[in-house]
Amino acid sequence: MPLQVTYVLDKGVLPVDYRRGFASLLKEAIKQANPVCYERFYSRVHVLKPFTLSVFFPGLKGHENNHFTVGSKAILYFATSSTEICTAVCNGILYKRKFPLFENTALLQNVFLKPRIMITQKKMMFKTMSPVLVNTKGNPDWYLLPGDEGFREGLGVAVREVCRAFLDLPEGKGGKGRI
Repeated sequence: MPLQVTYVLDKGVLPVDYRRGFASLLKEAIKQANPVCYERFYSRVHVLKPFTLSVFFPGLKGHENNHFTVGSKAILYFATSSTEICTAVCNGILYKRKFPLFENTALLQNVFLKPRIMITQKKMMFKTMSPVLVNTKGNPDWYLLPGDEGFREGLGVAVREVCRAFLDLPEGKGGKGRI
């Protein structure tokens, strides 16, 4: 279920690691709307979140000194296969219409539930809206690059977990082979 959320920013500047702020916004939205769901995904280390996010700045002008000049509008794209998570994010965002974002404030302008894309073929190609992060269970803050030792294994674990969540299988299902 894809959501498009539009925010007005009180300042037109954000740090280059602005994604962290928008991830915090989603985390807070889930916490506000569904504490049980929040605990499931944020109380343990290395829990794959079955959602993706991307942020678009229509007024982006460039960057200087580790900050982007983004303009006054931010469009957050959020997608998940989970009705529970989508509902929590949507309700939490509507509940908390104003969110502190670094030295900025994001004020909710619009939330739009986009139509779901139906899978109609056995093989389809997908474009990711955000980077695919691959890490190891030993250190969830250390991300691997293609060619790094453990990348293929970590990517396989991430894909299996996303498929497990998408297919609504209990934890531990999905095996080591193909899903």
